[in-house]
Amino acid sequence: MSTTRSGDVARSNAERWATPVFGIAMGIVFFAVFGLRGDWAGAVIALAIMLAYSAVLVVLGRRSETVGLLGGDSADERGKLIQARANTATAYVLITVIIAAFLVEISRGQDGAPWSWLGAVAGLTYIAATAWYARRS
Repeated sequence: MSTTRSGDVARSNAERWATPVFGIAMGIVFFAVFGLRGDWAGAVIALAIMLAYSAVLVVLGRRSETVGLLGGDSADERGKLIQARANTATAYVLITVIIAAFLVEISRGQDGAPWSWLGAVAGLTYIAATAWYARRS
C-alpha cells in the first residue's frame, strides 16, 4: 500500500510523456501512409502537425492547465472530472455527426457505410460499458 514519492514522480513523468510520444508515433504512421500513396506534401504536413502538437504538450503542459489536460495530466479529481466531461461532450458530438451523416447517406440512396458501422460500434460500446460499470460500482 505504501507508495513512494519517487514512484508518484515516475508515474507522473510516464503519464506526461505518453501522449506526446503517441503523437510522434502517429505522425510517423501518417507520414508513412501518405508517403506510400505518393503524397509527400501531405506526409510532411501530417508529420509536422503531430510533431508541433506533441511539442506544445511538452513545452506548455506544465505551464497551462488546459494544455496539461490535453496531454493527459489529470493529477487531481478536478482534472479527472474535466476530462470525463470533455470525453462525454466529444462522444455526444461524434454520435450526432455519425447519425446525421448516416441519415444524409441513406437519404441520397446510398447504403450509409461507413457511418452505419461507426454507429453500431458506438452503440455496442455504450451498451457494454454501461453493463460493465453497472456491475463494478
